[in-house]
Amino acid sequence: ETPVANTTSNVSSNQTAAIKSTSNPDSATTRTSGTIMTPHEKRINLKNAKFTEDFSPIEDDCDCYACQHYTKAYIHHLMKCNEAFGATLLSIHNIRFLIRLTEKMREAIKNDEFAKFREAYQK
Repeated sequence: ETPVANTTSNVSSNQTAAIKSTSNPDSATTRTSGTIMTPHEKRINLKNAKFTEDFSPIEDDCDCYACQHYTKAYIHHLMKCNEAFGATLLSIHNIRFLIRLTEKMREAIKNDEFAKFREAYQK
């Protein structure tokens, strides 16, 4: 009879801890802040209870997939349940927000109005 090798002895305690932390749904690597960027309020946190029954999009005039198909209440629910899809929707919106902001900046630079744009944006 051939002895069975003990494969667990080849795994260090650091590797075991890393495996446990990535498989744990409560680990910090799976949590997100719930913060989204908007031109009006700058940043809002969809984990706040006030969004529980807010059935409006993140931004009315945003053309991103998250704003076109989901409400703040639904994304709030996803974030409170620690669902990865909630973080994905927040990322989709935030990336689109940054792209739109960059487009507006580029246009302001072309029109030699960047200082005016910056002043208006920082208010």
